[in-house]
Amino acid sequence: MKRLLSMTLLLCTTLLHGQALLILPEATDRYELHFNPTFIARNHISMIVGQRMVKRDNQPMHTEREKHLYRFDAEGRTIYSNNSFGQPGSGRDTASTTYTYDANGHVKRRLRNDLSGHFAYEAQLDEQGRVVRETYTRVENLGTDRYALVPGAITEISDEQFRYEAVNDTVMNKLYANNHG
Repeated sequence: MKRLLSMTLLLCTTLLHGQALLILPEATDRYELHFNPTFIARNHISMIVGQRMVKRDNQPMHTEREKHLYRFDAEGRTIYSNNSFGQPGSGRDTASTTYTYDANGHVKRRLRNDLSGHFAYEAQLDEQGRVVRETYTRVENLGTDRYALVPGAITEISDEQFRYEAVNDTVMNKLYANNHG
């Protein structure tokens, strides 16, 4: 009887096994979600769609109007993110970001599209994959559709350069310099 009970428990725990998607804020941008690319790729997830929900004391959960959409490539990296307070594509309080990666899988460009226009963060990395320069630009859209960028004039907003100094064998200081002195 004990053997039958233990076999049943083993079978139940095997059938009920699951995985959780771990979402942590990335150290460089604490307001941007960071998905686990290994989990995303292994489970062939190409898109996540969600809506913000709020729980207040003594009240049931309710949805807010904010919607989120994330798309991933075959390696599990985020290639597109969208958040809106209307329907995605409605043009009402919608912001989207397209991510471009280098051959080593590091983000080299984030192109943001919101009601103010298109803005790009371009990163240059050193041989260890650390950002040594980040340029923030506004990209003029020559097209009539705000969702289909036809690049025009590029206006530099800021150009920051970084270098790293070792404090000891485990701690590095990141020193900032920009084009304003």
